[in-house]
Amino acid sequence: MAAKIFLLLVTMLAVTFSGAIAQQPNTFIVRVNITNETTKQPLQAAVVKVLSRKNTEALSDSSGTVSIRLPAGNYTILISHIGFMEKKMPIVLDKDVELTISLSPNNTSLTEVVVFANSNKSRVISSQVGVEVIDRNTALTTPAILGEVDIIKVLQLKPGVKNSGEGTSGISVRGGGTDQNLFLLDGSVVYNPNHLFGFFSTFNIDAIKNVQLYRAGFPAEFSGRLSSIVDVNTLKGTDS
Repeated sequence: MAAKIFLLLVTMLAVTFSGAIAQQPNTFIVRVNITNETTKQPLQAAVVKVLSRKNTEALSDSSGTVSIRLPAGNYTILISHIGFMEKKMPIVLDKDVELTISLSPNNTSLTEVVVFANSNKSRVISSQVGVEVIDRNTALTTPAILGEVDIIKVLQLKPGVKNSGEGTSGISVRGGGTDQNLFLLDGSVVYNPNHLFGFFSTFNIDAIKNVQLYRAGFPAEFSGRLSSIVDVNTLKGTDS
């Protein structure tokens, strides 16, 4: 009796196991070899994605090969790589499949790029030496003290110019004294370019168009000066 029961259980387990195997779909391997169409070299880190199956994708190894196991069926795979034209390919997977796909480089032509800037060539061919021109926009990009841009502090950042003391707005050009600099505002002499005990200059950055700093070779129109000339030009009504 016990033997008959054991034989019956074994038969039921065998039938159940064979039914489970029959219901499980067959799976196959799709192997893709990816190369560069121009150099014929393998492409590493190319992406192979199965479009009809979510989150089914893989990267090619150093030999440009990708292997993905899928159930039998019809699929479309997408092969892509940075700098190359992507390709789509339909496959019928009823057995193991091996493909060789070449990707062509994606050569993108850029439009013309024109860069406008103040060329240093003008300083070479110019007959005027030792002059530095600072426009308003350049001055506004420099760090400000208490939120106010000081044009004299901007001049202190130029070669050959140093401050006359910590916290002051005077300048010393190439070792000269602060009283050896000529300050001009639209051609008029400014005898005292500082205020608030010398901490700030008298020039309002919102009204300045540009500043010309002459450190050597002063033009004859400014007469003889020992150290430097700071020529400040203000905005006119027609200036934006």
